Amino acid sequence: MFTRILPAILLATLTVAPATAQTRPVRPASTDPRPDNDRRPAEQPADLTLVSLRIDESKKIVEVTVRLEARIGVRGVPVRLRIAGGGETLFDNTQKLDMPLNATRKVTFTKVDFPRFRAAVAAQPLQALRFLSVTATVDPANTIGEANEGNNTQIRILAVN
Repeated sequence: MFTRILPAILLATLTVAPATAQTRPVRPASTDPRPDNDRRPAEQPADLTLVSLRIDESKKIVEVTVRLEARIGVRGVPVRLRIAGGGETLFDNTQKLDMPLNATRKVTFTKVDFPRFRAAVAAQPLQALRFLSVTATVDPANTIGEANEGNNTQIRILAVN
């Protein structure tokens, strides 16, 4: 009896196996939830660069030039200007600007009173080194993913007599 049932089961298995082999092959599971036609190449991170820092003491302005190299624009890019001297922060202001893709923009900080800052540092007793440190930084909190975070800051040292 078993000799008749076993060949019948084997024959049934061989007949079903080729039929399933002709169906669409099963792909391995992907961790990407998007369908195949929605997959895009990996995004290149933007690169913000602080190109220049120009100080005009007579007009009491500081002009900061920022460059963005990216595939898309970025809105609300923070640019910070900080002036310190004698162990104190004398000026600290942040402005935001919108950067179109592959563009250069200037930010102008006004009412930067260098004579008052110099006088404050010069009035401090026992200061062997008297100077102002002017620091401009784009994206100071590193909230924007970039290819190079090392080109976001420029510093100028101004002597105080």
